[in-house]
Amino acid sequence: LNAISLVPPAPPISSAQRENYRQEGRCVRCGSHDHWVENRQFHPHSPKSRRRQTARRIPASDQGSDDDSDVSEIWKESYKDLLNGN
Repeated sequence: LNAISLVPPAPPISSAQRENYRQEGRCVRCGSHDHWVENRQFHPHSPKSRRRQTARRIPASDQGSDDDSDVSEIWKESYKDLLNGN
């Protein structure tokens, strides 16, 4: 397990703010005084695109029969096999 991946990313900051952090001896990524990220070039923040998922309706004709007897029979047979150790 990578502990670094559990830390949320720092919010995007401007180049000017990053330079202020650097001059003040703060972490140039998040502004903390507790640690300091070395002089590094960071890629500009770009939000990840999220794929939108839409629900699809399944027509009633594709959902099986109204009579569940076929399913019941399968479960009955499976239960018998389970009890018999098969």
